[in-house]
Amino acid sequence: SFDIGETRHKVFTSFQYNDEQSRSIAYEDQIGTTGVRNFRWFPLAQWQNADLRRPTDINYVRLPRSRNDNNYYTAGVSYQGKYFKERLIVSPGINYTNISNTLIPDVGERQHFPQSQFNPQIGVLFRATPSISVFALRASSVWPRTGVDQFGNPWKTETGLSHELGMKVNLFNGFVIGSVSGYRIVQQNQVVFDPNAPNPIFNQTGNPADRGGQLQVGENTSEGVDVELVFSPSEDWQVIFTYAFNDLFRTNDPVPANNGRRSSQWMKQSATSWTKYTFSEGTLKGLYIGGGLRYNGKRFRGYRGVQETYQDPHFFADAVIGYTRRISNFNWTLTLNARNLLETDRVSGYRPGTTDGYYFAMPREYYLGLGTKF
Repeated sequence: SFDIGETRHKVFTSFQYNDEQSRSIAYEDQIGTTGVRNFRWFPLAQWQNADLRRPTDINYVRLPRSRNDNNYYTAGVSYQGKYFKERLIVSPGINYTNISNTLIPDVGERQHFPQSQFNPQIGVLFRATPSISVFALRASSVWPRTGVDQFGNPWKTETGLSHELGMKVNLFNGFVIGSVSGYRIVQQNQVVFDPNAPNPIFNQTGNPADRGGQLQVGENTSEGVDVELVFSPSEDWQVIFTYAFNDLFRTNDPVPANNGRRSSQWMKQSATSWTKYTFSEGTLKGLYIGGGLRYNGKRFRGYRGVQETYQDPHFFADAVIGYTRRISNFNWTLTLNARNLLETDRVSGYRPGTTDGYYFAMPREYYLGLGTKF
């Protein structure tokens, strides 16, 4: 016989409901009652003397717009089984997402676009030694997307598929705890522009010059590595280090030159270092202090023509001090957080004729909080 040892089994269920309503409101200046939009131009050299008051013969008209009413719910069930004296843990599951998107125009009939999808996932962890475990994850996901294409058809939901492989360690009786993993995430059904796509104007004229429209065929691929280590010199003192490397690029674009292009705000590398000490005895019992640094590598800003532009890498320094005390059977915590102690710059705009941005010093920020647990 084959003995797999004592086994343990758990089943988890979840449910989430979300309702969002949005409305776009737009106004424009129109000349009298003609319905013609009024444009006012000012030479850049005279911007300081420009008269921005609305002329008396101009009407401020509200334009027809639509309202979106989106609600969705997600129901899921997952199983966790532990085998071989808990050395092997298997956790499959599935989520069902139902999305209802209703477009309510100011003029005309409302349109209702229901969608639904199942998303399976599975995770496996194997404890190779008492101190080292390896794991693998595969999961699919879905994001609601509102709006319609050039023919008035609703966009499909955006989907994702992720794979992750990694290792967890617990060394020297808990002195070092951490994990390292590599992942690949593909986001599908991205809306991209295809210059050869048909549209209502082309269908009327048949002129190839009128082609061009949006298609939901694009993909964004994200690949990277995550590292997290926690050092505990004592029960009261922890030092945390994290590092992330990421490569994000576009794939499956109808325009071959766009494949490999970056997405806005992409950052290749980032790291944090944080330490915290808690006083567990004596007069200062309940007091804790902490501080650390955050490093953001070059952040992609966008394209100036075909040239990539980036924000310079920079450091942030943060600190926290808090005090926890039990009062009337409740645990109360008072915290003071200080952020951006180095007054790190932020970037805005571009210097004329260059890909360099303007950098402005950001002030320090302080947050005082009071919380309780019961």
